[in-house]
This record gives sequence, C-alpha cells and structure tokens, in this order.
Amino acid sequence: MARHAHHGDVIKVDHTFYAHYGVYVEGGTVIHYTDANGSDFKGMVQETSLYSFLNGGDKYSVCEFSGVDYPHIYSPDETVRRARSKIGQGGYNFFTHNCEHFAVWCKTGKYESSQVSDYNPSKIVGGVFSAIEDLFSF
Repeated sequence: MARHAHHGDVIKVDHTFYAHYGVYVEGGTVIHYTDANGSDFKGMVQETSLYSFLNGGDKYSVCEFSGVDYPHIYSPDETVRRARSKIGQGGYNFFTHNCEHFAVWCKTGKYESSQVSDYNPSKIVGGVFSAIEDLFSF
C-alpha cells in the first residue's frame, strides 16, 4: 500500500507519457513547476493545492531516496525551505531544468532527472501508437 505524503516528501503523479514531481508541504500544498493553466511543461515554481498538482490524476506516490545514491538527504523542513526559495523561478526545460530536477535538488542537492537519463524516444512513439490503437479498438 502506498503511503501518504508527509511534509518535505518528494511526490510524483504519473501521467500517460511522463511523471510530474513536486515537494509536499504540510497542510496539503505542493511546490512544483506549473502555470496559470495547470501546464506541467512551462510556467514557474509555485505552491499550489494537491488537487492542482494532480492535474486530473487521482493518485500520487512518494519518492524514496537511499543514502547510497544520495549521501546527503535534507530534512523535511530544509527540503521545503529549499523549494520555497525557488518560488517564482521560471526557465522550465524538459531536458535541463524540469520538475524532477527541481524536486530532487530540493531533497538531495543533486540536480538530476531519471526521466531525462532514461529518455527513449521509441517508448514515447510506441506509447502514442498504443493510445491511438486503444481509441479505435472496439
């Protein structure tokens, strides 16, 4: 069973072709990249409701960070402080400055994204064709 997020956790919501990441804040808000229209691919770092972060999703998961891969893991309060220090920052770029880069940096000090390092264009193309096939299958 998935656990509920706690203050300072990095959480993610899975969408069809990508995952969106943010830092959970006590009281039910999330600090993440978004814009006025709820886009996960532009805008700036903002603190919004969990509902807004989910953007149509109904579940999220809490990311776990091991001490082996991340020798320094910030406390929940320091993670949130780091996230809040970036509120208003723009410059979103999927490959160099995305929501996962941001959230992982807040928690660990490392600026990385598994979505970028694991990026495989054939997965996306295959996923698009599969979704189209599902739309037209009876």
